[in-house]
Amino acid sequence: MTTGADIVNSVSKYLDDQELGYEFTHWTEEELFEYLRMALDVIASTNRSKHSKHVEFPLVPGSLQTIPKNCVAPAVVGYTDVYGIVQPVRKLTKEPSSGIGKPLCSATTSGEYRLQSWAKSADDQNTVWVYPPVPQGVNTTMVVSCYSPPNPQTLEEELDIAPEERAAVFELMLYYAFGTDVESVPNRERSEAHFNKAFTILGVALTAAGTRKNVK
Repeated sequence: MTTGADIVNSVSKYLDDQELGYEFTHWTEEELFEYLRMALDVIASTNRSKHSKHVEFPLVPGSLQTIPKNCVAPAVVGYTDVYGIVQPVRKLTKEPSSGIGKPLCSATTSGEYRLQSWAKSADDQNTVWVYPPVPQGVNTTMVVSCYSPPNPQTLEEELDIAPEERAAVFELMLYYAFGTDVESVPNRERSEAHFNKAFTILGVALTAAGTRKNVK
């Protein structure tokens, strides 16, 4: 699997900045690593579904459910039934108008409770409303999709990215590298060319995956 160091070294070689004894002279390894992180964030944002993971959170009594802040751009996928099977739920375009925040008082068991729908809170993206309200005594979880872009902390970390994404990352890193020289017209032109090539690669990749999106 590809590591951050693999891509950083490849970009540095392309920039002709790997002369023996003078490696990373014009663009430091730290700078290129930061360009890598920036490029990975851009790549992930063009295909959020691929760079998301499912996480389970316990439901609490009532309609209002708070999702931890470390879950970015959450979306409820479903809930686990009494057999541990994830059941899908319907997304509403607005908050439910009845039973808000009040847990049901009936002695409903966890096997009888069925989550039917959910809606985002207008005040906080990490707060959602669920319907029907969760009764007291119910012990189940909701499954949430959390945006989880690659976020390497060291050069040695392995990167879970597809080959076409690696190619786009390479081009975006060159876009950032050449873009630092704002006084040079040729480098500005190189920067723009690499930017366009990156999104051309992404456009082909997304179309091949069946996703018709304008990524520019």
